[in-house]
Amino acid sequence: MSWRALCRNRPRKRHTSISWNLLMAAATLAIVPIVALYIFAQRWFVRGIVISGFGGR
Repeated sequence: MSWRALCRNRPRKRHTSISWNLLMAAATLAIVPIVALYIFAQRWFVRGIVISGFGGR
């Protein structure tokens, strides 16, 4: 059996539509706690960078 025959006889998958609104809502819900944690703990992040000397000079 040739490669072309295999490709020709293979059943095609149906294309499903993506619910972009639900995908973006889920992404937002996943990112919100991380951003809130960063905003809450930002001063400790900055203080740790200053103390460690990882300032980029």
